Amino acid sequence: MRNRVVANKQITTHYNTECYDAFGNAKGFLSGLNLRDTKTGETSKLAVKGMFYGIGHSPNRRDFARRLSPPRVPRFQSRHTSAPFNSASDAYELHPDVALNIGHSPNSGFFSQYVECDDLGYVVIKDGGAGTSVPGVFSAGDLHDTEWMQAITAAGSGCMAAISAERYLGTEGLLVERDAVDAGAGAGAGVAAKVASAAAALTEKEKETKLKADKENEGDVEEESKATFDGDKVKHKGQFALRKLYHESDRVLMVLYSGPNCGPCKRLKPMLDKVLDEYGDDVHFVEIDIEKDSEIAQAAGISGTPCVQVFKNKERIEVMNGVKMKSVYREVIDKAAGKVPAR
Repeated sequence: MRNRVVANKQITTHYNTECYDAFGNAKGFLSGLNLRDTKTGETSKLAVKGMFYGIGHSPNRRDFARRLSPPRVPRFQSRHTSAPFNSASDAYELHPDVALNIGHSPNSGFFSQYVECDDLGYVVIKDGGAGTSVPGVFSAGDLHDTEWMQAITAAGSGCMAAISAERYLGTEGLLVERDAVDAGAGAGAGVAAKVASAAAALTEKEKETKLKADKENEGDVEEESKATFDGDKVKHKGQFALRKLYHESDRVLMVLYSGPNCGPCKRLKPMLDKVLDEYGDDVHFVEIDIEKDSEIAQAAGISGTPCVQVFKNKERIEVMNGVKMKSVYREVIDKAAGKVPAR
């Protein structure tokens, strides 16, 4: 592995070097690292946009070295118990056929002052997932893994921690959507210009429609029946509304299939609300709960949530699984409305 790293021209190896600090730019994003030469003490800066911090492990050798005079060996203990060498009674005379694995502990001292750790320094996770004792802080890999300690299991737990963080941010309303590029350049500029133009061109009728939509967004839309259905509204819920609008609506019809315990669905809904606000009466929106309306979901071929399907005049235009950027939903609505050529 070392030879492959050295031979890779895209990797620069800094020998005898430690990172003692990091710094950011005016926007608050990571922009570089402060490095120190471990031999000369000379410091330098390295411009980076990302960092993976491997905390590593320290061998449990300190107490072992202290107890080797006179030559004795500690009683065998599991690495899951508290550290050995607690008393003189824990030692026996050294035997030539005995091999002692002293084990190691994670270098989690920095984290232990913020999150709960066990006696060996491993971070304590909650409910078998990635959450710690501090809401919004998630653990991955050997920081809490006392059993498997393999690269592949660490990668898997890293994925769990990332998804958990995304769900937490979405639930707390802290998730900020960004276009693939900044609004000042490339496609982002086109999207920003389009939104700005649409906002400037609002007529009095569109303003009234937007105000009505805002009132609807203050709470969840109630599932409708024949007695409560109102085709003038933009947002609807339930299978009755879907069947009615599918056969009778002359607008673009957007259908969101969601689940009650779907974290990404909670993130997607406010995004779609903003998109719908831009189109006013040009779009009908229906949300289907796949548990309450399982037959509808099955007939639509829904295998996971969130899933958005877009229709026009009973023709299905697009199916979008997962969470996309708002620009993607705008493009599909425009295509269904005939404002842009079909791809």
